[in-house]
Amino acid sequence: MSAKNGRLDLISGLKGTDEMCGRYYVDDETAQEIEKIVRKVSEKMMHRGDIYPTQQASILHKKENVLSSSLMTWGFPGIEENRILINARSESAMEKPAFKSALQQMRCIIPARGFYEWDKSKNKMAFESIDGHIIWMAGIWKPSEHGNCFVVLTTAANHSVESVHDRMPLILERGEIDDWILDQKFIEYAIRKIPEPLKKISNYQQISLFDE
Repeated sequence: MSAKNGRLDLISGLKGTDEMCGRYYVDDETAQEIEKIVRKVSEKMMHRGDIYPTQQASILHKKENVLSSSLMTWGFPGIEENRILINARSESAMEKPAFKSALQQMRCIIPARGFYEWDKSKNKMAFESIDGHIIWMAGIWKPSEHGNCFVVLTTAANHSVESVHDRMPLILERGEIDDWILDQKFIEYAIRKIPEPLKKISNYQQISLFDE
């Protein structure tokens, strides 16, 4: 499924869209921050702009017991043909066969400037860090016949997001990246973590911020 065709198939092909939005975005600062964390990161790996399911994105993960970065495809293959899983509930991922092994052994971080969500009236909102820092979304990854792929872990929405949606990405702090990826003992704490408050940007504000 190509990225272009994948977007057309999202309505019928995605599972997990009740968990959070199916899109986040990366800017130059996000890419530069990844380069600071992981040395020898190829410029070709630094995708900018909106990231959709079925597209590739730059992901932080463990490789030979050190922090590394690779391009992976957003979405685990589902049981049904042409269906993908884009999210996993952090609270129950350890109980799900599709996610348990990856949560135990193949955790990752999805860096982003922010993510989008739509309310019940289909109004588009963006959520970013209040202090302007990069958002570090917790995730898991695994190999598939089409290459390595990842999903975003979600948790109950905090007060910043709950008026728009009852779920949000599980967001970690910059100093927790190594612990999440490299230390299995950190899992129990992380999956119960309440993300820090975020700032909400309306669709009107997004036009002035991103389309000038």
